[in-house]
Formats: sequence, C-alpha cells, structure tokens
Amino acid sequence: MIAGCAVNPQTGQPEFSSAVKTEFKSVFDNPDPCSNNDRNIAAVIGAGAGAVLGHYLGKNAAATVAGTGLGAIVGMMIGHAMDERRCNLYHIAQQYQMKLASAPIKASSIDAVNGEGNVVGLDVQMGGIDDEFLPGTATLTPRAREYLGKVADQYNPKMVATSLDAQARNGQNAQQSTAAQSASQSAAAQRQLLIVGHSDERDNMSGPDLARLSEARAKAVAEVFRQHGVPAANIAYQGAGDSLPIASNGTAQGRSDNNRVEVVDVPSLDALKAYASNRSANPANFAVARQAEPGASAQDDLHTADLAPTGASLTTPAPAAAQASTTAHKATRKKIAHSAAPSPDMLSSAATSGVPDAATARAGNSEGAATRFGFDGKPLGTTGYQVNLGAASDKSSMFSFITAAHADTPVIIGSCLQDHPHTSTPIRSLANNQPLKVEDSLPGLYGQPWFGSQGDAAVALLRVYVPSDAAAPVPPVTAEIYRREGSGYAAAPIARFRDAPVNVYRGADATLYRVFLQGSAQCVDLRVPTKSASGSGLVVYPWKDAEYKAVVNFSSKG
Repeated sequence: MIAGCAVNPQTGQPEFSSAVKTEFKSVFDNPDPCSNNDRNIAAVIGAGAGAVLGHYLGKNAAATVAGTGLGAIVGMMIGHAMDERRCNLYHIAQQYQMKLASAPIKASSIDAVNGEGNVVGLDVQMGGIDDEFLPGTATLTPRAREYLGKVADQYNPKMVATSLDAQARNGQNAQQSTAAQSASQSAAAQRQLLIVGHSDERDNMSGPDLARLSEARAKAVAEVFRQHGVPAANIAYQGAGDSLPIASNGTAQGRSDNNRVEVVDVPSLDALKAYASNRSANPANFAVARQAEPGASAQDDLHTADLAPTGASLTTPAPAAAQASTTAHKATRKKIAHSAAPSPDMLSSAATSGVPDAATARAGNSEGAATRFGFDGKPLGTTGYQVNLGAASDKSSMFSFITAAHADTPVIIGSCLQDHPHTSTPIRSLANNQPLKVEDSLPGLYGQPWFGSQGDAAVALLRVYVPSDAAAPVPPVTAEIYRREGSGYAAAPIARFRDAPVNVYRGADATLYRVFLQGSAQCVDLRVPTKSASGSGLVVYPWKDAEYKAVVNFSSKG
C-alpha cells in the first residue's frame, strides 16, 4: 500500500493518480511522508521480538528487559532510516516537480516463514514532469541527472551507515550502542538496490524494442547511483517495458503514471529474489482489459460449461511431438519446477524433423487455410471475444494498486487482435550484467506441454512456462497444429510456430496464457483455472476474408 505521495494537486505540482496512492488514517499509517510511521511500527515489533529473545536466552527479568531495549533500538534505527529516506525523497520531489509515491517493504512480504511485520525496505516510484530522457533514447536530460543524483545520495551505504550510527549513539547504554552500531554498519553494506525502467503501452513502440529501451534507461539510472557511491555489486537493473503497469493504460493520466522509474531497496540478495518472485500486475491496467461493473457477472467466451466435445476426447493420445515432450517432462518435472525456464532447443528431434514452419505452411488463400487446419470455428464478429479471469489476483507486489471498490470485480481480457506482446528483460547485476536467477513458476505452469482438440484439428503448446515474477520475461513457446487421421492425429504437425511470443494475464480465478502466431493463424489463448490441469482455449484464424474463432478443450500433458 502506498505510504505517501510527494505532491498535492492544490499546489499545482504533479502527482500520481488516485488509483496509485492510498492515504492511511491510523497512528502508524500517517499520510504525511515525513511522519514516523516506520519508526513507530519497527520500535513496537523490535521491542516485542527483543523481549522474547532476551527471555529465552537469559531466563530472567534482566535479560528480558535488555533484549526489549536492544530490540527496540535496532527496530527504531531501521524504521527511522526508512522514514528519513522517504522524507528526504519527498523534499527532492517537491524541489524538482517530480511525481513520487513510496511503499514500505515488510519482512513478512519477502519471507513468509520467518518474516515479521517490521519495515525492512522501501519501494519508490518516480516520474518527472517532463521526460527524464531524450525522446527515444536512454540519454538522461541534465535536469534528470541532477535530481537522480540527489536521490542516489539517499542510498549511499556510507551515508546510511552514518545515519544509523548517529541513532545508535542515542542508546540507553554504551553496550547497547556499540552492538547496535556494529549491526547497522554490516546491514548497510549488504543492502541491495533494484532499479526498474517502466513504460506505458505506446502506439509507436512495443515488444522487444520497448523492453530494450526501458532496460537501457534503467541501466543509465543505475550508473548515476554507482557514480554517487553505491557499489555496482549492490545494484541490479531491469527493463520491465509495459509488463508491470500501476495504473490503467486506457487513460492519458494512467499512461503517464506507468512511464516511471522504480527503486527498490531491500536488506539482501535473497530478499531481492523474494521481492521479485512476488511481483504481479493487476490485469485490469492493461489496454486490452476492462473491469466489469461492480457486482455484475461477466460473460466468458471460454467458459468450459459452454464447450461442446468435438473431435477426439481428452483421453485420445497426444501427437508424437506432445508425447515425446510429455515423456521428457515427466522425468524432469521436479527439476524444471525449480529451475530457469526451459530453452527451445530442448525440443526432440522427432518433433522437428521434416515439418514446415508457419511460413511454408501458409495456404494460398484463406479458405485453404481453414481446410488445411480443420478447425470448426465461428465468425469472430466486430465485438471480438472476452475472457473472464475473476478478480485481480491478491498476489501483488509489495503494495497493491487495487482499490477496495474493485477488489472483487471481474477483470475481462479482450481479443488478441487488439493486443500486443508485453516484453521485459531479466534483472541484471550492474557489476557484471549477468541475469539474476529467480527460479520459480506459477503452480501447474512449470514447463510442461498442453494439448487441445477442436473439429478435425489439434493444438500442442510445448513447454508452457510462466514465471512467478510478473515482470520476468515469459519464455516464447513453440505451437504446433495437427490434423486428424482416423481415430487419432497425424504423427507430424502440419504447421509449427517457433518461438512465438507470449502474454500472461493473472486473475484470482484463472491465468490467461496468450500465444501470438504468425501466418495462417493469429493466436492461441489458453485459460487455466487456478490449481487446475485442464483449461479452455481459443484459436483465432483467418477464413474467407474474415477472422474466425474456434473454442478448444485443453489439458496438461506434464
């Protein structure tokens, strides 16, 4: 949740939209960004933790009191450092007419087992009144370099350690002060920063180009932090492109809010990995999406209850390519579930020999394409189609941009023909540019093949892998189309689409895995209900100078 906003509309200065900020009213949630929210919370929690530790180690009242005191001091130091940084950033934002919103990162959000509720870091979203970069480049404007330098000073480990040392000297006794000082210096040296470049959904740029530009911009900002004393080994950067919006791309204000730089500050590298693994985007913020009216039921064109069983049943053996992939994944399922995304070169030779790709499989005319594939679809129509994901998933990043009024409102994703690929780059270390491995995937989407049948055709999606981190790159997928032969399907596909880009939209009820194809078909949508090994899907393809849709039954073959 947003802890504060840097500007007020009555002052005439820019601000994030109301969808991005939330004001608190309790004593620990003061909307004033220069309040002592984090210090107050950390002091209470630190004192409680210290008292418990002192009691069990010393088994006497004196140890309990000592533990309470030291725990309170250390907790207050960390919390006060976060409050001080947030306040300083607030004043920098005012001075330079920046948009700024910040959110505390609590230990419980990055360590569900051992985490407490105390504040351990800060997530800051920044946006300038004008572009921070020269148009279409990663070159910072002189003004942006100036205020980013002042922001970077707030993260310099020496300055952080100095602030913590000053607080430690205010301890109740010399022993507590020395212990707290030592702990603070060690903690300051280990802290990790993640700098993320974000963009809105632009009409003139999308996909890899947008991701690469946002990565180059994030690296440019990271270099400013390095020049201001933050060690390169403590800095990571990423180009998230338009994959992680914090406001609706359907409005000019929302697009402005989404075009931003994010700075995440956490205690350690493990905490950074945990932070990344928990990031998710509200699907309602993408341009292709819309939110149903509160309380209204939203129709889903892929609802499984509406599917008529056509063609082979789900018990029909999958084609050879899917079978080969299934065998390999059954043997390595545990390994894949805890490793980086599988690479396309893991395809078996049997699945790839003698098969035309999408370009050579393209029929001479649209009617021939339908005949060749064998789908039994219906005209798409001018309204397209819609997929209901349920409410926005509550597995959000460190703070939520989902207002209470829309928490239970279904999110609707529109036709793939009105969509475009959302591409991001990996998190990389500024010291060596190597990617940070966050080895986690969504349940049931760990790299196994999915197979669906419709009419006289079948679709195989090989290695459907969805990272747990919503801003991580989604690996491209190979899609294959098979034609019925007798009671089964041909051993070889009639068309293969290699390295097809994928979008993922996550809701509370289901995840939409959207594959963009080229050539004779336009896209494949796979809607997987939460914790399910089967799903409904849809293929969009051209026929008779129109777009057709064919609803498909899908099941996991992993």
